[in-house]
Amino acid sequence: MTYVDHYEKYKDLEIDPDKYSYINYLRQQLTGWQFDTLMKIPDLNLEESGFDKIVNDFTNIEERVRREIRFLRENTNLRHDSNIMDVCLGSGATVIGLKQLGLPNVAANEIDPKMKALAGKNLESYEITIEIESYDWRTIHGHYPYFYDKLSQINKCVQGLYFGTKENFREVPHSASQKDIILCPGNSMTELFIKEHRIDSLRNFYNLLKLRGELVIDERNYPQIFADYFRGNFKNRGTGPYAGVDKVEAKPIYVSEGMIVMRYTHKISGVKAHLVLYPFKKGELESELRIAGFRNIRKFADYKRIDEGIKGWIQENLLYRNAEFYTYVAEK
Repeated sequence: MTYVDHYEKYKDLEIDPDKYSYINYLRQQLTGWQFDTLMKIPDLNLEESGFDKIVNDFTNIEERVRREIRFLRENTNLRHDSNIMDVCLGSGATVIGLKQLGLPNVAANEIDPKMKALAGKNLESYEITIEIESYDWRTIHGHYPYFYDKLSQINKCVQGLYFGTKENFREVPHSASQKDIILCPGNSMTELFIKEHRIDSLRNFYNLLKLRGELVIDERNYPQIFADYFRGNFKNRGTGPYAGVDKVEAKPIYVSEGMIVMRYTHKISGVKAHLVLYPFKKGELESELRIAGFRNIRKFADYKRIDEGIKGWIQENLLYRNAEFYTYVAEK
């Protein structure tokens, strides 16, 4: 697919940050039946998600920095000169941790204008100055035109890796814009309901990476959410990226095979926020990563490594069954 073809595909869907509306975005992503069902849920204000009002306390920035930076240092090829991009900045916690390490080459992206403003304030409070972009993942290629100019070289190089042609390996273009690590944390990919949109976004991340670069992406443990919800014993344990469970209660208020509505309630102020999310099936995100071209995918449960084979099956289905989040480190 050429750059023009890809742009034509998404030109009418691309999010304009200056006109962003959460309910309009949901109307674009959901089926008519899903949207009608959503509108029948009582006390649901979707003109805005409201997540920006509670996310700092829900995240617990200091604790998240501690957990994520330790994870990145132990499980990725993070170096001082790594070129890194956080494609879903959120509260800014991950970038705060990376800048506190003294890493100079850190880029940030956040499409929601209210979350972008909040992240800017949080970064400023840590005396961090960084430009925050607002690119739609589905059309991010338009801001990095070498994606399509160099795609044939990249594909040739990947084939060279599989067939051992070292000459091809040296041909790959290492543009200053290409990244060593792309971060997509905080259960962000789950806000894309359409499979084709998710895979195209993942392919864009793939193309943005240097060869042997890494994508770090996570998802909630939705199968366990389903089980706990229907047993009536759901509890947010705070063992993943969102550690502030002492201040914010997270609870599913609607669950179906194709849509989950989460309500977040601040325990002190009483402020409520809602997010409408696509519940990944078991193995679905990992499968989409492979379709997008990623290989050597390692899986973690609440930051603990899941091994291969029988041992990994025991870990995932027994030892770490109640994990809140699964994290993947996927290599180009």
